[in-house]
Amino acid sequence: AVISVRRTTITAVATQTLEGNDYFSLRVQYPHDPNAAVASWQSSFDSQRTYEETTQPLINIAILGLSILIAIGLPLLIYARYLAKGRDPKIGVVPSYLSEPPSDLPPALVGTLVDERADLRDVMSTIIDLGSRGFLVIEESQTEGLFGIGKSSSFVFKRTDKAIDDSSLRHYERYLLTNLFPGGMMERSLESLKTIFYTVIAYLQADLYKELVSSGYFTSNPQNTRGGWYALGVVLLTLAGFGFFIAIGSTDISPLLMLLPLSVGVGGIAAILVAPAMPSRTLKGAEESAKWKAFVEYLRNLEKYSDVGSAAANFDKYLSYAVAAGIDRAWVSRF
Repeated sequence: AVISVRRTTITAVATQTLEGNDYFSLRVQYPHDPNAAVASWQSSFDSQRTYEETTQPLINIAILGLSILIAIGLPLLIYARYLAKGRDPKIGVVPSYLSEPPSDLPPALVGTLVDERADLRDVMSTIIDLGSRGFLVIEESQTEGLFGIGKSSSFVFKRTDKAIDDSSLRHYERYLLTNLFPGGMMERSLESLKTIFYTVIAYLQADLYKELVSSGYFTSNPQNTRGGWYALGVVLLTLAGFGFFIAIGSTDISPLLMLLPLSVGVGGIAAILVAPAMPSRTLKGAEESAKWKAFVEYLRNLEKYSDVGSAAANFDKYLSYAVAAGIDRAWVSRF
């Protein structure tokens, strides 16, 4: 280059063409002045330069190693927890299908036991089951439309005398009847329940979980187990979010600092993904669930295992189980 100095202006002109990968460097060195005062920025600059050349590389290595350890270790710990606590015990051989209910377990508990969730259909199956067992009657009345075109249906729930003595009912069944017929009512229309009954559904679902735990099918409430793992995932993701913003403003410490919150976020995602699979049944619950799955298989593929005509005798008896299994429409359409 051709260098020219004019007072405080220094000009450097390259004498060759610069290609895409070429470098052109200009270095300016001031002559030492023993009387010069130290610049106000010099001390902090020297400290930062010393930190970047000596300490920061070690911190970068430590952060990188810790981030890899967290990103791999947290999911592995979660997976190990799933292997230890999240799987059902191994059971013996179970038939591929059963043509009769394997026990007297009510349909709502069956539905909750099989899929580990107390769904709305499990609550509805209890109403059908109580009707089948004679604790209530569901009556339908049809009204013809204008000029005889179309029909509309209305339903009425009637409490029977059998429901007066409810000692044979489980807690959630009594709670359901009490809220269907509050204050000793003996009759209630479906229309009158539309704005009221939904408020008790959550309590009924909680009762189903408690019933399964107290009966020894689960060691702990499946909903609480799932909720705990979801909460852990959310906490880890929240910490990762805060940590990420802190790391962005602390790049002078280390440009790799944001890897730490990212690795924690990986653990949070792993916890959320594994949460649905973490509830586990006891040995008793696993065996009972397998048997009821075999019965549901029979209901789902009735034509494959039995004569539909002969099965019609059990239509009313098995309807509530079909509701709990979510196959009630297919079950009804067969007959």
